[in-house]
Amino acid sequence: MRAPVSVEERVGLALWRITIGNSFRSCGLQFEKKSNMSLTTSKYGIPQIVGVIDGCHIEINGPSRNHDDYFNRKHHYSVVLQGIVNCDLKFFSCICRLPMRYP
Repeated sequence: MRAPVSVEERVGLALWRITIGNSFRSCGLQFEKKSNMSLTTSKYGIPQIVGVIDGCHIEINGPSRNHDDYFNRKHHYSVVLQGIVNCDLKFFSCICRLPMRYP
């Protein structure tokens, strides 16, 4: 069982939330970054690495509305999946969005 959060830590988290305006999840990610960096350093000897990022296009059928937004540079309809993993290959960020357009 996990130890309870102390009053000092609760007050600190509340002040963080009020002053910065970030969610508790983003606050947790700040502390997770340090942990991921030290894991990567100890496992691979590479300092200052938080995670590894990659993305891919997931092909979809052309939507009935706003179909131009989903048309990618390879002339397919798609959405983009982007993920970030730590050195243990655990996802800590995942975003799915429209393909980016370049002029």
